Amino acid sequence: MTMPPQPEDAKEFLDEANRASDPAWSSWLAFLLLLTYVVVTLASVSHKALLLNSPVKLPIINADIPLVGFFQYAPLLFLLVYLSLLVQHVILARKYRKFTDAIASYEMETASEHPARERVHSYVFSQIAAGPKPNLITKFMMQLIVYVTFSVLPIITLLYFQIKFLPYHDVSITYWHRIAVILGFAMLILLTPLMQNTGPAPRRWDIKVGPQAEAWEASGTQVLLVLFLLPLVVGFSWLIATVPDEWIDRGLGFVAPASMRVGPEEEAKLLNPLVRRIVYGRLPNDNDKAWWRRWLLSYRVLIVEDTDFGADEEGKVVLRERNFRFALLSRSDLQRADLAWADLRAAQMWKTLAKGKLKDGQLQGAFLKEAQLQGAQLNSAQLQGADLSKTQLQGAELSYANFQGADLSGAQLQGADLSGANLQGADLKGAQLQGAKLDGARLEGADLAAAEVWLVDFPRDLANQSPPPLGLADLKMSPLSPEAKAQLKQDLSAGITDAAVLAVVMSRLDEVLRNEPPSWDDGNSWPDYVSKAKEPSAEELARFHAQLACNDTEGTIANSMAARAAAFESEPFGKGYAMPFASALLNEDCKGGKALARETRAALKTLISAPLVDR
Repeated sequence: MTMPPQPEDAKEFLDEANRASDPAWSSWLAFLLLLTYVVVTLASVSHKALLLNSPVKLPIINADIPLVGFFQYAPLLFLLVYLSLLVQHVILARKYRKFTDAIASYEMETASEHPARERVHSYVFSQIAAGPKPNLITKFMMQLIVYVTFSVLPIITLLYFQIKFLPYHDVSITYWHRIAVILGFAMLILLTPLMQNTGPAPRRWDIKVGPQAEAWEASGTQVLLVLFLLPLVVGFSWLIATVPDEWIDRGLGFVAPASMRVGPEEEAKLLNPLVRRIVYGRLPNDNDKAWWRRWLLSYRVLIVEDTDFGADEEGKVVLRERNFRFALLSRSDLQRADLAWADLRAAQMWKTLAKGKLKDGQLQGAFLKEAQLQGAQLNSAQLQGADLSKTQLQGAELSYANFQGADLSGAQLQGADLSGANLQGADLKGAQLQGAKLDGARLEGADLAAAEVWLVDFPRDLANQSPPPLGLADLKMSPLSPEAKAQLKQDLSAGITDAAVLAVVMSRLDEVLRNEPPSWDDGNSWPDYVSKAKEPSAEELARFHAQLACNDTEGTIANSMAARAAAFESEPFGKGYAMPFASALLNEDCKGGKALARETRAALKTLISAPLVDR
């Protein structure tokens, strides 16, 4: 077939466009490789890496990049490459548009395609812009390739940056990721239509702005698609991928749990409010719901359970001043971690090993039941409303720590230094305090029933503290039996693998564990105080506990003590406790009561309305 006459400028336009198409095709392939590389790199960032702030290891080249720096600057570099790709293809589209405009008169006269279209470069983008008209299936597949690689995958990758880093709980970087998503979408909207070519006679719903050679064009379908996808993408980035308790989260109805326990309902409280209502709340209550809950939680909070963080290594894991709020760390080994000044509020640390530095840590409402904290440094830590029941705290440094309203029932506190600690309203029933230091400790309203206080330093101002502790008549002041000493030594040797920590703990328990009877300077002070102290009335105790709870604006003390209100009522000394305590917490002037969970408030209302015969 003979080639029809072709204007010289059309031939030049086509040759020029084909020359530009080859590097554009190479750039497109390179961008696809970059997309794959970035996604693989992001997928390798685990929750453990986020917790430890481990460097991001780049595949193939094995280079280590600081974690925070990677999530700060990698999206910016990705946007620049993406912008470069879009601009390059805008220029390529303009060159092919000149060619199609040059042959437009021939095609209108003959009502057929110019054979020169067969010479268009084989790159799929070039074929869509100026190649011969394909059949419907081929056309669909080519457009799918272009739309997915130029529009869908880049935006999904930017969202992936945000989702992977979200459990780190750095709100400022999360906002940068949200802005990056908006910038990527803006590039898509502003530049992609410049690649279109609807021809000189657009259809009814097509939009075309500017001269034909450089027109901003979009079909009606594309406009509708953008109007549909824009709120979805931006809405996901700003309303679904939220840091727990940030202002957006609170605006959506998120109520930060003041304390954490183990259980599905407790974990469900950490879900994004919209996800909880729209997705999780509609799931059937079967075995799969637990999997869905953890999967939906995994992009919001750190979940690092049953994990060893290098107990056999020599170096310390420095995690100072980090935000681990609401983290799920149960049964993990953190004994070499330096968590000084870390935020672990409402963290779940059931049976966790954390024998390192936790001084000045924020552990309000944390769930530390049965945790192993032997020899841990918790000086000045904030543990209001925390659950430390049956926790191993032998030889721990707890001076000036705040345990207001905390649950220390059955805790192993032998040889612990509690000098200056605030134990007001704490539950110390059955606590093992042998050899502990309580100089300057505040014990107003604490429950000491069945607590072991042999060799415990007597707080000098205890007689002046009001209301006095509960359960004084049940205090136990007998020395450990030889069998109990042997068992304690065995438990410590088995539970503490760090020789240095074990040596420190054993030295602090020397008087408790030695065979010869030690001298106890305060051996008479405790019995004298018990004989003279007057047990507080239920009403007096309720007022004091309510005051503690109401003064704590975060609600950790209120939630902890509200959970114990019914148990207090059942005690012989607690008749008449529950009603005044519950009434005070539900009073609108109680700051701590305003942070109570909905179910806790309902339980308090039940206590108030219970018949007198039940109380």
